[in-house]
Amino acid sequence: MRGLCDNLDIAVDEGLLEKKGDQLRFSHDCIQEAVYNTLPADERCLFHHVCGMALASFSTPESDDNILLAAVNQINLGGPSAIQDTSKSFTIATVNLRAGQKAMA
Repeated sequence: MRGLCDNLDIAVDEGLLEKKGDQLRFSHDCIQEAVYNTLPADERCLFHHVCGMALASFSTPESDDNILLAAVNQINLGGPSAIQDTSKSFTIATVNLRAGQKAMA
């Protein structure tokens, strides 16, 4: 973990990342895009899927709609090829249905 933090500190020092409180963000959209494009397409899809499923686990019918919508967006960016466990297909369909219902309300 220390190595990761050291590398992030270097990226901040080099101006690639900006640190605001306990959050980091890319200092420019082009930097984010360049980093994103270095990942192979299949890894990007899996990354989106994993992030979306993690967000979906925090989403409840009573929670902020933004969490649900962000989760569905990430899951859908992952696409069907990112689904490695087909038993999750029902969960993904349910989350998409909830998001659609929220969007229509």
